[in-house]
Amino acid sequence: ERKFFGVPTGLVFADGVLNDIVLTNSANRSAVFSSAITALLRRRRTLGLRLMLRPDSHEFEMLPSLLRDFDMDYAAVPVTHHTCLPLDSSYDAFLERLGSRTRRNFRYYRRKSEAEGVEFVENMPLMEFEKASMRLLAEGVVGANKDGIARALAMFAHVRTPILAGLRDKHGDWLSVLGGWVGNGRPVVFFQMNSDRNHSKASLCLVTRGYVIESLIRLGLRDVTFWAGVGEPLSRYTIPVPSMSVYID
Repeated sequence: ERKFFGVPTGLVFADGVLNDIVLTNSANRSAVFSSAITALLRRRRTLGLRLMLRPDSHEFEMLPSLLRDFDMDYAAVPVTHHTCLPLDSSYDAFLERLGSRTRRNFRYYRRKSEAEGVEFVENMPLMEFEKASMRLLAEGVVGANKDGIARALAMFAHVRTPILAGLRDKHGDWLSVLGGWVGNGRPVVFFQMNSDRNHSKASLCLVTRGYVIESLIRLGLRDVTFWAGVGEPLSRYTIPVPSMSVYID
């Protein structure tokens, strides 16, 4: 439930585009979703629901019939939210599919990083990931805040297969961290912080993502989803995950 300065707003948000809105066996999925939506709508302080669902999902198909017994306004519109980046059988094959300038940047900044003694750490302990995130926050990373970090850490602590990776310099200081998880064979990148103010010419974001993409390909994974999308240059090569934004008031 969204809060404003600690005060509940009555608006409940849930994102089920990646099929993790309901945790149960397949036989009970419809019943659990139906019970949850009904309970939320009957709750006295609920003013509305904001759901993100796949247009071909059973949950999206169920909603109109679930709302018949309620005096509710209902609207659903297609949106672009999460995006999927197809991978290849090898990292070199992935790079060859990119434009020449993007391919050059992936290679150039990685070589530059390695020449400066920067190390990629593929599996960070969660506690170390938290320390690195808070240190980067203290440097004034654009768009980052304590609440966002706390939300990400809470999610990483409960997923079965987390992705916790980062770059650290030759002195052991963290320059970049990237977090996500692998669920149902699908890797999801949820969170990234980079020390761009102190290393503006290092392209830390690109270097970190290059290493992570290479490790995912090595594990046999053939695509990666970026939660809420990804910026340039990778956005040119991504495919939107079909999504419907649902408003119930």
